[in-house]
Parts: sequence; structure tokens; C-alpha cells
Amino acid sequence: MLSDSENKDILRKLRQDRSRFLKNGPWYQPFSIKRFFSKKAPADHKPATRKTQTSKPSKRRQAITNALALCILSVIVFGGIAQLLRRPTPTYIPNVELNQRLDSLFTAFNSRDVFNTERIQSELTKMNSKTRIDDDSLAYLKSLSESAKHGEWSVAAQRLHEFIYHSIDE
Repeated sequence: MLSDSENKDILRKLRQDRSRFLKNGPWYQPFSIKRFFSKKAPADHKPATRKTQTSKPSKRRQAITNALALCILSVIVFGGIAQLLRRPTPTYIPNVELNQRLDSLFTAFNSRDVFNTERIQSELTKMNSKTRIDDDSLAYLKSLSESAKHGEWSVAAQRLHEFIYHSIDE
């Protein structure tokens, strides 16, 4: 066993060694404004003893990153171009008779009924001759009927729904 005085001496030496180690270590530099703003390394600067390994990304990783960025950019660009080139939905002046025909056409699309689709299309053509529906709207409705007859019933119903409510909102 060590005496009390020996224990105190050992503790004092350990504290001195610890503080000397901390003050002289590579990570300790007292703060100085002049040193902070100077571009040269201070004279008392000691380089770190442990080298940190900095690795550049591999060429394969860079290629994958570049390809991914190019894909994202192309999707954004083509989406913007498609949005600009998209034909606006034509509008119509709502009236009771036309709304009934459009509602029955919507029902025919949802029930996938070819006979009623053709019948309503002929009624809409007659309404066009009476100038109750304009040519752009009639052409749009004919294209919807054709796409429905080719098997795209749900798409045609959705676009007809947009046509009806787009015209009501305006």
C-alpha cells in the first residue's frame, strides 16, 4: 500500500501529464482572431499525426450518379414539354339538353355499351347542326367515343368527366 502523500504525488503527476498532453496535442490550438483569418498556417501548428483517408468516388459510382441525374432531368424536361403541347380541353356552353346527352354518354362509357355510345354520338352530331355545340367540342367528343370503342372505356369516361366539369368551372 502506498501512503497518502505518495498517492497525492501520483495523482498530481497524472494531472500534469494529462494537461500537458491536452495542451500539446495536435487538436489543441488556442483561439486567435489573427490566426483564424490568416491564410498561412501558424508557425506553431503541428500537423495531425493520424492521417485521414480521403477517397474519391469510383468512376462507376460517378457514372451511375450522372446517369441518374440525366434521367431525372430528362423526365422533368419531357414532362414540361408534354404539358406545354397538351391540347386544352374544349369547353361548351351548358344547356339542359346537352347535359342530358353528356350524362348518358358518360353512363354508356362506364357500362361499356357500344350501341348507346353510337346513338348518343349521332344525337350530338344533330345538336351540332342546330349550333348547340361547337365543332371543337364535337370533335373532342367523337375522339372520346372512338377511343372508347377501341377498348379504352375508363380513360374515355375520365376525360369526359374532365370535359364536363372543366366547362362548368369556366
